[in-house]
Amino acid sequence: MIKVNLQHFAEPVTETVEETTDTTETTLKTQTPGRMFNQDEVNAYVARESKKSLEKALKELGVEDFKSAKDGLSKLRADQESQKSEYQKMKELADTLTKQIADKDVEIQSHTLKTSLLSAGVRADKMKIALASVSQYDGDTMDDKVQAFITDNPELVVVAEQKPVTNFSKPRASGVPDKKSIDEILDERWKNIQQI
Repeated sequence: MIKVNLQHFAEPVTETVEETTDTTETTLKTQTPGRMFNQDEVNAYVARESKKSLEKALKELGVEDFKSAKDGLSKLRADQESQKSEYQKMKELADTLTKQIADKDVEIQSHTLKTSLLSAGVRADKMKIALASVSQYDGDTMDDKVQAFITDNPELVVVAEQKPVTNFSKPRASGVPDKKSIDEILDERWKNIQQI
């Protein structure tokens, strides 16, 4: 609630001011009672004075009336909101693109690591173990890390099996083998199977 000295608005009267020990409080005493105002009258007076001071301030700023100032302010706020929403949209788009780029980088690194591990001979069934472990090894490049991993874990590397050499040729008397076609070899094997 605002404290208003209602006597200030009344007819002029002789007043004396007494100051108390506290400098923030002053007590006004009147010698003769003046006209008493009700709350509605005080509110109307305050509103009138506020409106006058507001109009004066607006005229100093170059605004003709209160309505045009209100319209201009609402347009300014709407423009700021649209700019803010545009900024937020752009920020969200930038964040989304940044996240997609980061995801693709991780995916590329994963594929590069898988390729390095497969070319180094790591068994496909042990790939998950290898992928989880390789990043813990020291090395300047991914290939250095893969080599360090393979050195420590040779059991995860595919060992090339020695396949028996099938001789598709018969030695000749001159020492040069006689090449047979695959059909001839299959025919011989079929005959051997039929004899059994």
